[in-house]
Amino acid sequence: MASVAPARVAFPGGRRHTGYGTSAAGCGVAVNVEHEVDVVVIGAGQAGLSSAYHLGRNGFADAGDHVVLDADSAPGGAWRHRWPSLRIGGVHGIHDLPGLPLREKDGQRPAAEVMAEYFARYERTFHLPVRRPVQVHSVRYGPDRRLLVDAGSEL
Repeated sequence: MASVAPARVAFPGGRRHTGYGTSAAGCGVAVNVEHEVDVVVIGAGQAGLSSAYHLGRNGFADAGDHVVLDADSAPGGAWRHRWPSLRIGGVHGIHDLPGLPLREKDGQRPAAEVMAEYFARYERTFHLPVRRPVQVHSVRYGPDRRLLVDAGSEL
């Protein structure tokens, strides 16, 4: 069983600052800023999106309560990296994400394309707090026993 612990996470941008960070206005450099959140979900694939959905419905709906960090530049999870010849009609065992059916009618469309669109629609529909591209470098305990998540963008 997974445990949930408050976390302090550093990633580019965001709304809730805890006191450090500098601006590099106009120079095109992303600066990591520290944010305090209750839960950090790493990855916006099927499990990450499902987790974020349930967090939002179980007391973590306010901005800053949780964040999803995803290394990819766009929605789709591992599906974005599937071979182009894999058609959605030939994939076995796709299950809907909670609260939103897939409803794809054209079985000849590439699975990577269909699933990327579905994940993007899911993120928009439920206003999931996904930040990307954010590469997580480490997760460790800080001196106050909060989790420290070191992350940054790949520019």
